[in-house]
Amino acid sequence: MRRHWRSAGALAAAAAGAISLVTGVDGVSAAPHATGPQLGRAVRVQLPKNAGTGTPIIESASCPSATSCTLAGSYNDGSHVGQAMVVTRSAGHWARATELELPANAEPSLGGLAESVSCSRAGSCVAAGNYRAGGNFAGFTATESRGVWHRATQVTPPANAGGSTSVSISGVACTGPGDCVLAGN
Repeated sequence: MRRHWRSAGALAAAAAGAISLVTGVDGVSAAPHATGPQLGRAVRVQLPKNAGTGTPIIESASCPSATSCTLAGSYNDGSHVGQAMVVTRSAGHWARATELELPANAEPSLGGLAESVSCSRAGSCVAAGNYRAGGNFAGFTATESRGVWHRATQVTPPANAGGSTSVSISGVACTGPGDCVLAGN
């Protein structure tokens, strides 16, 4: 059973009896892990190599098993631009965070934010979030398959969405590869 809790600046996720708390601490994301009611020691999550100063933001987590989790959020690059990122925990070990490559129409000086992530199994996830394109907010989804993240694609509003061209994605939930629902406005 997967459970998600979200609060400003902190996140807890439970899967198969494991509890983790993730938050930004002194410019470095920390992910304490425990297998009982007490939280264990914090583990520093390594940001992408182009990270600058500032506290990273963890917005969401998805844990398809006790040893596999993916976090979604953002960090500031060396130019102080917020970039969408994901961090993967596989076989109990956290990998260096990966910057998500935004769609080609993204305004590079404005960056993006991964708001949500959902994994149907280890190595098979969808991250969803927002960026700026052509002066409007735009939503994106990025997929991970077999442990490799692919370039994000822009979310196109359905024909009956009205006249607005701005899209804001706040959540994603997947029950299997290619079977996902997005939430937003």
